[in-house]
Amino acid sequence: MNLAGKEYFTIPEAAAYCCVSETHFREKTKLAGLAPGNLWGKLVYRKCDLARLIESEIKWPPSISEAIGRISTGLREASNTANPLDKYRNSKPRPADKPRNLN
Repeated sequence: MNLAGKEYFTIPEAAAYCCVSETHFREKTKLAGLAPGNLWGKLVYRKCDLARLIESEIKWPPSISEAIGRISTGLREASNTANPLDKYRNSKPRPADKPRNLN
């Protein structure tokens, strides 16, 4: 069933959009108070109403960051703005353990 580009769905299309069976769709939309429109004798649902219903009803599991109580922002708490390579810029090269053979 191709739902791309549609803004209004029949009951089978609306159920497919919501990823449930038609029976389950009818039960849950009735409980949620989502009434269909009547277009020339056909019951139709607006895509935006279905999306709003899905977002209000869906329950996501807690993320790992919520479970441990902190959220990573990508920066360290005591972040240093200096370039980490600065400590090597003014240092003299180390002598090699063994002299190189140039022959």
